[in-house]
Amino acid sequence: MGGASAETAGNKILLVDDEDINLRTGKRVLNRQLPNSTVLTASSYADAADIINAIRGEIVAVVSDLKLNDEAKNGLHVLQEAAKMGISVRILYSGEVHQDIVQEAASGIATAMVAKPDFKDVVTLLKKCLFVAPVSQ
Repeated sequence: MGGASAETAGNKILLVDDEDINLRTGKRVLNRQLPNSTVLTASSYADAADIINAIRGEIVAVVSDLKLNDEAKNGLHVLQEAAKMGISVRILYSGEVHQDIVQEAASGIATAMVAKPDFKDVVTLLKKCLFVAPVSQ
């Protein structure tokens, strides 16, 4: 292994939320805290699935709100699609934490669940899951 960290690799992170303010805030925070990553955004399940399928080998993490404006599909569906495409870091964030949602997320759909709206926990998880320290020579 070389001396570069994974953070320098230009990771692509997909942020999914149906509220524009959350997308803008989340993207701004993630860009500031993870400057060598590219943050993509989607406001619906359909948009997220299109992005995941179009560039599946390039996305390293998906962060999705639980509730989306689509009555048939929610954030768990987005994370299921990401899992099918081999994306191993799948974070669900939500302002509502119900026992059935936690159980479904814990069944392997999500690798982590974070309370909304604090993106600090999302950044911490992404750094922990994605970025490795440089290997010393």
